[in-house]
Amino acid sequence: MRKATWQNTGVDWMACLWLINRRIEKEAEFTFIQACTQSLPENTDHFDIPGTHHRGHYSYLTCIKEFRLKDPILKQTAFL
Repeated sequence: MRKATWQNTGVDWMACLWLINRRIEKEAEFTFIQACTQSLPENTDHFDIPGTHHRGHYSYLTCIKEFRLKDPILKQTAFL
């Protein structure tokens, strides 16, 4: 699955991209688009674009919780 996210990502985003490729969806491809872009490229799912956050949690923590990842090291890096 192709995912679109904004360019100039922060540490949290980069950690999520790593986590997704390593533990969730190994075939995921990421497309980086300019910040504030209103439309996404065709055939992409949005990832961590403002307005898509879950209950205000940062993305790395959300990925660990939503995908029920149990690895204690991942939990420690998410400050759980």
